[in-house]
Amino acid sequence: MKTVRIFNGIHKIEDKDMSLVPLQVREILQQSRKNLIDRLLVNTGIEDYIYHRFQTKANAQKVLQVKNKLIELQHAGIMLERYRSVFQQILEHENSHIDSALFYVEIDTCIQLCLNEMSLEFDPLETYRIDHINTIQNMRQRLIQLILTEAGIKNFVKGEYYQELEDQAKINYLNTELRDYFFSKRTDYAQMLKYIMVNKIDLVDGCKQLFKNEVAEILDQHFDRSRV
Repeated sequence: MKTVRIFNGIHKIEDKDMSLVPLQVREILQQSRKNLIDRLLVNTGIEDYIYHRFQTKANAQKVLQVKNKLIELQHAGIMLERYRSVFQQILEHENSHIDSALFYVEIDTCIQLCLNEMSLEFDPLETYRIDHINTIQNMRQRLIQLILTEAGIKNFVKGEYYQELEDQAKINYLNTELRDYFFSKRTDYAQMLKYIMVNKIDLVDGCKQLFKNEVAEILDQHFDRSRV
């Protein structure tokens, strides 16, 4: 029996069948993340958190947008790459402690990306649909979360430049550079959707292609394409 201490209590994990341990860990992580988000959703919790954490005052529309994204995050699955260290710690030790700061990294990423999104203003004559915008927003956020993991960067470099990236210092540097870029860039989703529609590209494929181009523009400064 494994014991996991976390902000919302002590959790027991049955380890007679080790193949079932990861599933139990996912359930604990997902419920713990949900509990933290629940705290933010009470009264003016989101407004207060944004003001103190990001030194900015969000208007009512942006607060609602952040709230919706956090609710989506509550029901989203747990990304193994983001919580790999937790899984490893629990698998290797009988007693473990999970710092709530780990969850706030993911929550802050979700909020920061949402704050950076530009308000969408549509021409009434255009045929944009809100569900298309939501698809692009959700896909882009998942792509950003993935590229900001060690495995995400290594897989991108291998697929785009046919190089194995094993230098941990370089991985950390690239992660910081990409994080700074995506956290400071304001995303014009209306323009992205217009590009996809004009070029008659599938929504998901178009979003992936635009994202790939963004990342490649940054990483091209660090890798030699002539070797490809």
